[in-house]
Amino acid sequence: MINQKKSTFRLRSRGAILRICAVLFFSLFLGCNKSDDSLDVSGFKAISQPMIFESLAPAKPYDFYEFRNGDCMDKEYFRIIHSVGTACPSTAVDCADALNTLVSEVQGYSIGCLPGCCADYVLAREGNDFFLFDTLEEFQSFLGTIDSESDALNLIEAMGYFYRYDDVGASGIKTTSSGYQIIALRTVKYCLPVQTDQFLLDISFEGVVTIVEQRTFNVSEGVCV
Repeated sequence: MINQKKSTFRLRSRGAILRICAVLFFSLFLGCNKSDDSLDVSGFKAISQPMIFESLAPAKPYDFYEFRNGDCMDKEYFRIIHSVGTACPSTAVDCADALNTLVSEVQGYSIGCLPGCCADYVLAREGNDFFLFDTLEEFQSFLGTIDSESDALNLIEAMGYFYRYDDVGASGIKTTSSGYQIIALRTVKYCLPVQTDQFLLDISFEGVVTIVEQRTFNVSEGVCV
């Protein structure tokens, strides 16, 4: 058990609002100056929001784990994105206090919510022990072998890419003999112009990610994030 000073457990919507603002911003400009060329999406299927977690298969069968989105500037506040299992068994002593006060002391493995700042990390419980996965390397150890679509999608998100849901022309996934291929988006320039590129990525079962193809997806002149 990790012992920490007891404090009140609070969730804050600020990180959620910042993330929503960022999504709305990119949605507004993704249609601007869009490149005419396109990737070959044959064999790919569109990525839906439920696919992010529905087949997730961590390296170990934790009793409980949850994905959190925390505030970079005020680490006491976070929101729960997804959780699996029972947070605290009724017989566990001090479990709730440990769960509610154990927060990431680093920024997290994935930074977002521009123009603000929020970060993702994972907390897991195995018996009386709690674990934080808040760097990319640690998150990869949490995922282990990339043997499900959700594993692959989460790994790519942790590396700074994002998806446009239900639009296979923008984001897609397919299974290969060695793992998965994912079409994802990533902002490569943040000011004058804002530029988003589209990537074709190869993800092996071992978690090795290779850029197969990259193209300009859209350019928004005269703006900054």
